[in-house]
Amino acid sequence: KGEWKDVDDEAKIILKQLVKKVGEYRSSLFEKFSDYGLTLTAQFDLIRVHLLKFLALLPSLDHDKSGHEVKRNLLESLRRLKKDIEAQASAKKRGVRPFPFYLKIVFSFAFKIASLTPAGLLASIVRSMVRMMARRFIAGESISTSHHTMSELRASNREATLDQLGELVVSSKEADEYFEKVLQLIHGLKHHVPRGEKNSAGILKAHVSIKVSALSHDFRPQAFDATFAKVAPRLKRILQEAEREDVFINVDAEHHHYRDLVLRIYAKVLLDSPELQYYAQTGIVIQAYLRDGAQHLSEVMELARKRKIRMPIRLVKGAYWDAETIEGEAHQFIPPQFLNKEETDLHFRQLAYVALKNHD
Repeated sequence: KGEWKDVDDEAKIILKQLVKKVGEYRSSLFEKFSDYGLTLTAQFDLIRVHLLKFLALLPSLDHDKSGHEVKRNLLESLRRLKKDIEAQASAKKRGVRPFPFYLKIVFSFAFKIASLTPAGLLASIVRSMVRMMARRFIAGESISTSHHTMSELRASNREATLDQLGELVVSSKEADEYFEKVLQLIHGLKHHVPRGEKNSAGILKAHVSIKVSALSHDFRPQAFDATFAKVAPRLKRILQEAEREDVFINVDAEHHHYRDLVLRIYAKVLLDSPELQYYAQTGIVIQAYLRDGAQHLSEVMELARKRKIRMPIRLVKGAYWDAETIEGEAHQFIPPQFLNKEETDLHFRQLAYVALKNHD
């Protein structure tokens, strides 16, 4: 105990500093409510599945001015959710989090209220709530229309990374548009964030996240040379423009079958481009829910050693759990990620320890 007393005392001091930093921001009532809702979708698969299905359908119902179709589909989603909850309780599958009784009451009450509410009013409420939630994550249609959101973030002492939506590209035209919009973000950020301003970690506050796979409609993991030839010139241009404009470029998470190719392309562009030799304001995401996350982190650290630059990483739990799990079940192979949150949480801590150990 005495051997680790100094470490324990230092940890308490750091913890107090972190709590003070976190306490500088007070979330609004709506943010607290929506955060709770997002937590529930993360904890319970059934809520997430039925919610996402309804939200995916909602834009196609814009023609429904009376609201009857919106109401019918909402009631159907709630009805199916209730049915699946009952089926899950009967099955008693091992490792599945039991559905709390209070949530069953909440959804039953929501179904009754929705049934009694006039279709037009209900549709208006639903659409308004979706728009309010979207504004938490969508700054604007373009960088030029994002001033209000960016100002609010700065006023609340928060920082953000801007991510150009529409990264799922299926044509060369969409890939061209994605590339051009990323460049617009890079050049437009100086109108919202003081150029060159950094946070306490030394990372530029002008921050953009990109999907490397969106730079080509023909992104093929099995064909490195062909994919590199299409993607590398665009990625290099993005990094060069970001360096000129003092913008941090974060290479975002991808589906597992794209991840290794993304890192290979990213590394080759950085290592083979003399113009980017001293560009340190770029990093990549490490996903802790992947079983081979430690190997991925090791490869990223090796890239940093080769460049002789301290490389920021973003350590996350993961974003494609549902898609990759379903794909594994459909094609009868073991998914690449941990199938329960406890293992992911433990792996996250292990990766954080390794990253901090190699900080210098």
